[in-house]
Order: sequence, then C-alpha cells, then structure tokens
Amino acid sequence: MIIVIGAGISGLTAAWHLKQKGKKVLVLEASQQAGGLLQTLQQQNLRLELGPNSILADADLLAWLRELGLDADLEHASEVSKSRFIYKNGQIRGLPSNPMDLLKNNFFSLSTKLLLAKEPFRKAEKIENETISAFFLRRFNREVLEYAVKPFVGGIYAGNPDELLLKYTFPSLLQMEAEHGSVIRGLVKSHALTRKTSLNFAKGMQQLPQTIAQTLEVVYNSPVTRISGQQGAWCVHTPTQEYTAETLILAAPAKQIAEILPKSELADVASILKRITYAQMHVVHTSFEKTAFSALPKGFGVLHPANEGLFSSGTIWTSAVFPKSSAPAQWLFTSFVGGMQQAEYGHLSAPEVKKRVLAELTHHYKAKLEPVYQHHTFWPEAIPQYTAVMNDVENAVNLLTSKGLLVCANWHGGPSVSDCIKKGKLLAEKL
Repeated sequence: MIIVIGAGISGLTAAWHLKQKGKKVLVLEASQQAGGLLQTLQQQNLRLELGPNSILADADLLAWLRELGLDADLEHASEVSKSRFIYKNGQIRGLPSNPMDLLKNNFFSLSTKLLLAKEPFRKAEKIENETISAFFLRRFNREVLEYAVKPFVGGIYAGNPDELLLKYTFPSLLQMEAEHGSVIRGLVKSHALTRKTSLNFAKGMQQLPQTIAQTLEVVYNSPVTRISGQQGAWCVHTPTQEYTAETLILAAPAKQIAEILPKSELADVASILKRITYAQMHVVHTSFEKTAFSALPKGFGVLHPANEGLFSSGTIWTSAVFPKSSAPAQWLFTSFVGGMQQAEYGHLSAPEVKKRVLAELTHHYKAKLEPVYQHHTFWPEAIPQYTAVMNDVENAVNLLTSKGLLVCANWHGGPSVSDCIKKGKLLAEKL
C-alpha cells in the first residue's frame, strides 16, 4: 500500500493518479478537510477565496479537470481580467501587456525604455545563486525592479526578490538568457507572454480538492506523529492507529515533516526543513453595494510597490475577474497585507488590518457608502520562500528519496496550485 501524508492539492493529485494506475492508496490528513490552503467560504451572497483565488491552466490541466468531471463547473476569468495595474506615483496605472506595448506605453521613463530596447544586445552571464533582484538589476534597472518585478513577485510568492533565488522561482528566465542571450528575445520567441487560462469553479477553489478527495480513501483528523521502519516496510503512527506501507509520500508542510522523521537517521534533514521560511499573509475580503462607486474598476486588480508606502500589497478586483463571486448588485475586493516585503505587518490584529484596508479602498475607489461585509483571514505560513536554503533542501530531498521517502509538497519544486498538480502527476508516473 502507498500512504500519502497530507491532503493538500499536491498529495491528493499524486494519490488520484496512483489510484488510476491500480495502486492501493491511503491519504492521512491532520485536519478535518481536504485542500490545505485551498479554502472557500460562502458568505453573504459572496464566494470568498481564503487562499489561492484561481488556477492557471494549460491544455493538459484542462483535460484533467474535465476527466475529474468538473467541466460544467469551470468558471473562466473574464476578458477584462487580462488588464493588470500597478500603483505608481500616486495613481493606478495600466501595466504594459507585451514588449511593443511596453515601449509605446508611458508607464516607464524614456531612459528605461531605451534600456529595454538595448537589452537584447547585452552580454549574457551565468551567475550561481543569483537572486531575482540581482538578475533584473543586471539585465534591466531599478525602475523595472521596483515597479514591475517586486510587486509581481510579491503577488506570486509574497516574497522579497532580494532573497529569492531566480533558479528556483523563474528558471525559465535563466534558460532564455542562456539560449537566446536575452530575456526579451526569449519571451518573444517562446511566446511566454501568452497567458494561460485563469479559472475558478462554481463552488470555489475548494471544490477541486473536495472533488479529488471524494474518489480516494482519506482519513481526516489523523495527524501523523512519527514514522518508523525502512524502505518497503514503513510504519506510520497516528494518535489512534498505526498503518503499514510499502511507499510513503510526504505531502505536508515542511516543519510537520521535520517533526515526524526518524530522529536517529534523518536529524540533519529535519534541521534543514525547519529552516524553510514562510511568508505571513492577511487576506481581507470587502464587499460594497455597486452604488457606492461612480465607476467600477475594470481589470484583474492592482499591485502596490512597497516604495509607494501603501498599507496593502495589492487588491484583486474579484467581481471583475469572476462576476459570479458576488451577487449582481455587490462588488467584491480581495486585498492582501503582509508577505516578506511587509513583514512588519504580520503581527497586526484582524480589526486593525480590516480598518486600514477599508480606509485604503475607500480612498482609492472613492466609495460613497460603508461596506456591506468584511472578512479577515490570517495565514501564519502562507507561502514557502525559495531562498538560498533551497540549495540544502534539494540535497535533503535527494537523501529522503534515496531512503524511499518521496516528497510532493509546495515547499519543493514550486508553490503554485498548477505547480503542485504537475508534481503530483509526475511523481505518480515515476512510481
């Protein structure tokens, strides 16, 4: 039997594909529900995504969702959501959508446009363990870093590009520089700027893990306290029962895995996993009557560069992206506070965060009425940070694999929902 520890999207995907191959699989989940960070709350005629707000799907992923029977429940992002915005110099401004638009648009200064035009002719270099910031300062300049890269990285990783390593976060950029000698030339030739399909589900993001879990044998409220044994003969201990397995898949958060590893053999690995840092994140949903606004925003949302001094790191215009997320007469914003670029906000209370987010929304969008509803969620460990510690994590994962302990989690190989789904499928194919 194969046991998967953790019913997040990574572990569930691996378990599903293994079951399709005729394997006997058991999933152990510490909490009372599947999905990990994928949590949806239906409240006040609103669909609130407490974690990831959507999934980026390519053709393979879309085919799998249809295989799961979710075809009729797929909700594609609206056409207007292709427009992205950045807060710059006290204004919400449209972000260029392609290289030509970038050169014609007045978002960047003339000196930066000239630099961007020259980028294809800059010398390519290979620098070990280069951070995202160092790479973009080397290939471009600080304006690009501060007003495009940093807010973008904050939106994806809730991270600080001064610390995140490029090879673990955006390896395709290194590949473009190596193969084409230029990031811009590589983006054009690889068609990488063509956006994937962004989608949600009729019952929200949590519908995906719930649908997968219904096809599997999942034991909830069953935290693993330790594992013992050896490759091919593992014993998994929980407070109420012990299970035996030929193969173990570790799909829980890094620190939880560190606590259950055999102390005598894998103490060094456990120590490395405990060094993985996670960004803290406040998520605030705020709903208004549409009549509160003279004009409603059109687009995906706006990112707030840290050097603009705003409270939140950005806001998704949720009702514009997924109109069914709110009642027809209401408008829903999803705002984010915290992350590694705003680490000092992690300690703030829910009332304080909600109050300051509301003040910011009221000011930016000139709301004439009080909100109908506001909801706060705090994630003390929202997104793992792919910093220099990941070099040691790679070695640790290799050691675990050599002992028959297979890792499939968001702290290794990419944290996005689509990353985790791909990892789960790949691991099942290898097995």
